[in-house]
Amino acid sequence: MGDSRSTPVIGKGKVLLKLTFGKVLALCDVLHVPYIRWNLVSVSLLGKAGVRILFDSDKIVLTKNDAFVGKGYYNQGLFLLNVYDIINNNASSFSAYIVDFCDIWYGRLGHVNFSYMKRMVELSLIPKLSLENHGKCESCVESKTIKKFCKSVERESDLLSLIHSDLGDLKNTMTRGGKRFYITFIDDYSRYTRVYLLRNKDEARDVFIKYKNEVENQLSKKIKRLRTDRGREYESNPFNSFCEDHGIINETTPPYSPESNGVAERKNRILKDMMNAMLVSSGAPLNLWGEAILSACHIQNRIPYKKTAYLKVWECLAKVLIPEPKKRKLGLKTFDAMFIGYAENSTTYRFLITKSENNPVDVKTIIETKNAEFFENIFPMKLNGEQQVQKTSRDKSIEPFEFEPKKSKRDRKETNLGDGFYTFLINEDPKSYKEAITSPDAPFWKEAIDSEIESIMYNHTWELVDLPPGAKTIGCKWIFKRKLK
Repeated sequence: MGDSRSTPVIGKGKVLLKLTFGKVLALCDVLHVPYIRWNLVSVSLLGKAGVRILFDSDKIVLTKNDAFVGKGYYNQGLFLLNVYDIINNNASSFSAYIVDFCDIWYGRLGHVNFSYMKRMVELSLIPKLSLENHGKCESCVESKTIKKFCKSVERESDLLSLIHSDLGDLKNTMTRGGKRFYITFIDDYSRYTRVYLLRNKDEARDVFIKYKNEVENQLSKKIKRLRTDRGREYESNPFNSFCEDHGIINETTPPYSPESNGVAERKNRILKDMMNAMLVSSGAPLNLWGEAILSACHIQNRIPYKKTAYLKVWECLAKVLIPEPKKRKLGLKTFDAMFIGYAENSTTYRFLITKSENNPVDVKTIIETKNAEFFENIFPMKLNGEQQVQKTSRDKSIEPFEFEPKKSKRDRKETNLGDGFYTFLINEDPKSYKEAITSPDAPFWKEAIDSEIESIMYNHTWELVDLPPGAKTIGCKWIFKRKLK
């Protein structure tokens, strides 16, 4: 120790630090020394783990792969990290790492099974990720718990020999376009899947005709058999008549035996679980379930054998280039939007406009373009929800207690003593940061300081660079001012 004394180490293990914006910093081979008053983190070990630490006057910023990880502030001769929670865990062979990059790709791939990700790493379709020690995804556990399904015993040897189909019911939650159902068609040989959204079950026949015409024209083959459950949408006279006219055998499963149509049942469950996980993890409204399940199907059809570098985390923030007809000579060149999926018949992305300030495109409009920059660790809907909850909680906590007088019903006028009277009762504004954090109102000043810094980081107000030779830095300081109105 610093005064030449020694103190016993009673344990060694891994500690998870939950930092700003939910990032988790894992510190391994941490020594447990009860008689040390402060928890200390080695800057050199963080550097070896690829964490870049930027020191700027009275604060530090932690980044990795150019992505914001956490922050800290100067306090009594040391820099104090902003830590929301500390979680103990077992020991590991690594010194320190960020549980982040793997989660980014996990989000990009729509919360798919880790076996797919391992296969894609082996095929060099995604960067090399450490998947062996990856824990369970809380969103997946909350949204994917199911009963066990029976395994399929046979598989067709040619395209379109057998098509599995099933209809999913989300009638209690409509999409933005008024759709309540979705229907899937799965080729037994290739497992290639198509999903269509329906307003009602009667549209099943028309959608099947559309699917049949498309796949038969593209593959120059004919659909031979269609396997479905005993849903009324498949057993209607128009549907059966169409199958008979085109020589398609409509196989139906026995009553109360969904395992007989296990391919469609399992595919629907996988797509629905991915959809649910994407909605939960992004904080998106439930009426976007249609966009989520279409994106999940797009991903499922491409993993693990196709290149996926173009995939993005669903519902993340995107800065979209303003279309040419809407461009202005002065002002912003982009507007904020949410990434909601992939265009069906092109290589563009789909975006939902979220902001109305200085925006030439109407809010809640969906556009398709590839001219956008993505911020895959920022979710506008989740941020808005958290801000709304905080605002509501704050409003409720300061709500005054009102009661009605029992005797007099006469209105009384409030005596106006003037603004100067209230100003007289308030302490003088602090002149420095030290005065602010040591004043009686320190908790309120601290909250305002943290809010200002988070706003600056979120809006990328500045970029930290090395000072050019011979140049002088421009100083800055905090200005504290109470708002009286």
